[in-house]
Amino acid sequence: MIATANSGERFNIVSTSDINGDGATISDRPVGIKRNSGTTPPQFNVDLRYSRFFNFTERYKLGVFGEFQNLFNINSIVQFNNVTVTTNPSTGDLFGGLPDFKARNQSTSQDSRQFQLGLKFIF
Repeated sequence: MIATANSGERFNIVSTSDINGDGATISDRPVGIKRNSGTTPPQFNVDLRYSRFFNFTERYKLGVFGEFQNLFNINSIVQFNNVTVTTNPSTGDLFGGLPDFKARNQSTSQDSRQFQLGLKFIF
């Protein structure tokens, strides 16, 4: 069994306008927003594998295994879809507050529960 947990991935919140005048849009952070200040929700995952061998003779063996990935089917978000915010292009200040990124649609999450069963014949 493998269990993993972490506090979430960090990401940059960027502006939709070119604040510093370098010609690149959606790469500038709004005024007062630190680098990597956004965080995805905590992530949890449990994987499980069970295997067993059956001896028919000294030479012939049958191995049976089953594996679960994401055993408890927890939807762990690993990346948000849109991390841009609207800012004043001349001052770089936010229009309104920071949006709730957790309420937005996620673009990437861990795989849902999967199970596989296998056989191995040794001769």
